[in-house]
Amino acid sequence: MLTKRYNCQKNANTVTENQRNRDVIFTALRHAISETVGVECSKLKESDRVQSDIGADSMAILTIMILLEDELNVTLEISELPTQDLTLKELVELLEKKYAREQ
Repeated sequence: MLTKRYNCQKNANTVTENQRNRDVIFTALRHAISETVGVECSKLKESDRVQSDIGADSMAILTIMILLEDELNVTLEISELPTQDLTLKELVELLEKKYAREQ
């Protein structure tokens, strides 16, 4: 599903399943942020903080999480939403765990 949409090609010789999942999640996250906040995907780095660097407010974060639920086919509870100013890397790690449990 996402692998095709974001053109993440399967190459078992060079990329592990975990790395593929991480790449798919990070790409989906960048697209959701770009669509919601208006920041170009290419400008988003793993070290960027969702609120202070990107400028996402609580409504934008909720919208991003809803988009990710649809894209990654996971269910996120309100209690799982970040309450602190996470980096994109930290958010990817949170989503990776959720994605792995639900696949």
